[in-house]
Amino acid sequence: MTTTRGLLQTLGLGPRPGPGPTGPLKKPGDRPREELPAPKKTTISDAEIADALKKLPADPRKQGEALADLVTRIGDAARRDPIVRMLRDLIVKVQPVLPDAEARKKIDKAIDDLVEKGIKEGIKALLTVVVGKAPTEVNREQPKPQGPSMEERDLKERILKSPELPLPFDKPPKLRRNAFEFLGLARSYKASKYFDFKLRTPDWFQPGGKLGAGWVVIGAKDEFDKTGGRPSRLRDKRIDSRGELPMSLAAPDEPGRYVVFVVVGSGPENHPVHEFEVTT
Repeated sequence: MTTTRGLLQTLGLGPRPGPGPTGPLKKPGDRPREELPAPKKTTISDAEIADALKKLPADPRKQGEALADLVTRIGDAARRDPIVRMLRDLIVKVQPVLPDAEARKKIDKAIDDLVEKGIKEGIKALLTVVVGKAPTEVNREQPKPQGPSMEERDLKERILKSPELPLPFDKPPKLRRNAFEFLGLARSYKASKYFDFKLRTPDWFQPGGKLGAGWVVIGAKDEFDKTGGRPSRLRDKRIDSRGELPMSLAAPDEPGRYVVFVVVGSGPENHPVHEFEVTT
């Protein structure tokens, strides 16, 4: 026997029966209901925070980015505040322009933006505070700037022309000579042969002056050493003028060791003494 309720249900006009053991009835063509994704993790644990702080990079800029990333991943404000303070103190320390108080205000606002907008926009805000201007596009085709554009200031400098005066370093001082000097002597000569050389006199020397006459003398080396510079004169030539003087002397007749030296007045000069050998 068919009831009125069953008839209405057969015609599709009555209420649908409740869900059975296999779920609610579906009309032909109905799309299955999509499964909702599992909620994403919005915060990190204390252990993860501690591990991230241990691994902070040494570079201040990268360290700031790592701290900023931590701020956005921590949902609890109480746990986030110490990281925010670390981030603020780091950027105040490395920024070179702003006073500390002014920098902290701007950095606090930038960190607020970081929490609201996420890591990307927050980093831009922090970098703007540190460098003092927003990042701009880089055109590598343009020549490199030589420095900041600054208005030229008039330092009110005036060039006054002074009279030209001789400076002490314009001309080197005259060389003072305090001792005799031989030029062009050799280490050996042939017996009885003349040899040429030059003699330079010192500034104090005066030919025929109070100190007496000057002579260039040749003597035997052994006798020179034994007598303290007063050997027998085998050859000599008087010094008649001052300056650089050309001279010529004949070598001794016998082979042996000899010296050429200078005598002024009654005694020999300590310098120069030139030793040479006479050969056959």
